[in-house]
Amino acid sequence: MTSTVVFDITQASWQSTINWAPVAFCVVLGSIKIVMNMLYKKKASTEQGFSWLYEKVTRALPFIIFAFGFAVAALYARKAHADYTKLRSVYEKGQCEITDGTIEHFVPGRSTKYDSIESFEIGTKQFAYPNQGNTAAYKTTTADGGQMKNGLHVRIHRCEGDIARIEILEDVKLQN
Repeated sequence: MTSTVVFDITQASWQSTINWAPVAFCVVLGSIKIVMNMLYKKKASTEQGFSWLYEKVTRALPFIIFAFGFAVAALYARKAHADYTKLRSVYEKGQCEITDGTIEHFVPGRSTKYDSIESFEIGTKQFAYPNQGNTAAYKTTTADGGQMKNGLHVRIHRCEGDIARIEILEDVKLQN
């Protein structure tokens, strides 16, 4: 029996699929404001009133925005990498549930520009995966080039709910 590997966590590179736009916005905005503050140096007020406090906060705010954006980016990347290494480690230790059979009740997902879940069953076991998300597991829907469909005979390694490996089994003789 021959097989074609569709996805294998050990052959996949770590990647993060988070939306970096808010993070980039904070980092860029903070950087621009820091440069503007450096170019526009105003003589510090000697008054101890509200304007003095406002001036201090205005000067510190760009650094806070920049630091916040950078910290969020670092935390997202760290979590994504930790998820990847955990799934890969569990798979390499052989702690995954292995299921093989014919795909039934296949529900295709939509394109990556939409939040969508693709699902199917093999016997009594249900499998589902999102087309987006910050996960290292298999998540390629048919709309995005995935190969899953009704009647396909596959072997799936599922670790803690995530798909770590999918093989399409060829030359399978179905017994009646």
